[in-house]
Amino acid sequence: MAIVRNFFAGIGCLTLLAILALAAWLYRDEIVEWVESRNAIEMSAPSEELAALAEEKIGQLRDGTAPDEVRFSEMELQSYVQFRLIERLPDGVYAPAVDLKDSTIAVSAELDLVRLAATVEAADGLRRFLGDSTRVLTEVYPEILDDGSGVLTILSLQAGVVPVPPIAIPALIDRAGDIGIKAEGNRVLFPLEGAYRSIRVAADEVVLSTSARAAGSLP
Repeated sequence: MAIVRNFFAGIGCLTLLAILALAAWLYRDEIVEWVESRNAIEMSAPSEELAALAEEKIGQLRDGTAPDEVRFSEMELQSYVQFRLIERLPDGVYAPAVDLKDSTIAVSAELDLVRLAATVEAADGLRRFLGDSTRVLTEVYPEILDDGSGVLTILSLQAGVVPVPPIAIPALIDRAGDIGIKAEGNRVLFPLEGAYRSIRVAADEVVLSTSARAAGSLP
């Protein structure tokens, strides 16, 4: 799925790393309440077959041969992330997981901060605050704008037991702008490959509606 692929393989993963590192270091004095660590999102049986099915649907969306409505189950998305996207993630990011909520998508991943510190400067500060490894979790609300581009509204962020204050999220995204992130407040915007009209999350599925525009990457 284009939104999930862009989120993990494009700006999304780096955005989260930058935001979480800045949150842990710059806002540590403002975090007055520790919450119980959330467990990793548990998935039952992701498979190569489901990953291939998701990949086929994504290919149809890219080349314009998809039906008017394309549905991705939670397990298809998890399989695609686990079997297709894992090699595209930065060294030190492991075990990504997807959890579909009522209208939002929760994404989690394990960070080896020792490895990340070799390529992501901010990870070293996060390591001193959280230890050598931690699990990060974010919940986002996906949308497709009138021009066909995608947007992820970041509703919450958490690194280990450290929640990022919601009021701090826009400022953290703004500070991450030097790595090429296009953001507005707590929203991250990016182009999509294909032609889309809308996206919704419901009943453990992500449903993409396609438009009549010509397929292909948006400018």
